[in-house]
Amino acid sequence: MTTMRPAASTITANASAPSVKFSFLHDLIAAFSPNRVISKAALRFIIIFQIGVLLLVWATSTYVFLPKPMDVWRAFVDLWNNEGLGQELIVSFLLNVQAMAWATVISLGLAYLTVVPVFQPIAHAVSKGRFLGMVGLTFFFTVIFASGHRLKVSLLVFGVAVFFLSPA
Repeated sequence: MTTMRPAASTITANASAPSVKFSFLHDLIAAFSPNRVISKAALRFIIIFQIGVLLLVWATSTYVFLPKPMDVWRAFVDLWNNEGLGQELIVSFLLNVQAMAWATVISLGLAYLTVVPVFQPIAHAVSKGRFLGMVGLTFFFTVIFASGHRLKVSLLVFGVAVFFLSPA
């Protein structure tokens, strides 16, 4: 018995059924349904629309405690020109880089020590430090570190390094 197979051109013609194209409006409506995939264009539109609404609300706000965009801009220019904001941003950035470098070195050392049985309890205890609140630790760190710079670096290192280690 021989069976007849359809020609290859027939198979490909049937496999390539006409694809359904969703309109942009349909994508926007689908954005309100859970777990839907929307097009990049619809996502861009949603983001731009939300930023526009935020800026409009900000610019037309009557709240006294929320300064207008031009007030914020004038304060920024004043801080930049007269109060040394640029220099302070550079100092803050370098402080964060220094703290990340120390946290990386310490965490890599502790991560290596997790495979040495003698040091496993220490590394495990350090990884539990992520559950400690920083409010209570600031006094402890203030007593240990004298200068303000070392205090800031040590708090940042502790706050970051405990998250670099994951318990085994």
